[in-house]
Amino acid sequence: MKPTPNILEEQNLALSFCGCGFLGVYHLGSAVCFKRYGPSLLKRFSRTGGASAGSLVSALLVCNDSKLIECYHDILELANIVRNLKYGLLTPGFSLHKHLRMLIEKYISDDSHSKADGKVFISVSNFTSLTNKLISQYRSKEDLVNSLLASCYIPFFSGIWEKPPIIDGTVSSVFISRKKRITT
Repeated sequence: MKPTPNILEEQNLALSFCGCGFLGVYHLGSAVCFKRYGPSLLKRFSRTGGASAGSLVSALLVCNDSKLIECYHDILELANIVRNLKYGLLTPGFSLHKHLRMLIEKYISDDSHSKADGKVFISVSNFTSLTNKLISQYRSKEDLVNSLLASCYIPFFSGIWEKPPIIDGTVSSVFISRKKRITT
């Protein structure tokens, strides 16, 4: 049997954050811990990726890691806003998609697409076939922002980006096959 490589010796690592919806604040906490307590390990990650909230943390870690804690506080503030709405996310006139866009644009600088290109892998799902696609090439800041928003697709609340339409990358992970019954 071939011995498994020792992670302490590996130089070309990848970091992945799963889709976790409103628990993305935990991913931010993990990213802060990597930065604070494992900077030498963090430097060995040549690429990072994720779906949904995980994609947001991946992009922030690569493009603007000095703002992790500030972003954490902004996410908690957004959660408090939603919590205080009469019907939460379902409150007429409230758009989580709009708030996410504002947060992403606050922390993603104009040159972030260059930093993220080939390093940040954003998981999205084809809306029609439910097949997964990883986006890792970005032509502009807007391209990166739209890819992140597509990965955070919330049914009935978010727009659908690109043709063919793509949505949250977590969807294709859950719906492996349309021919078989799946229990999650």
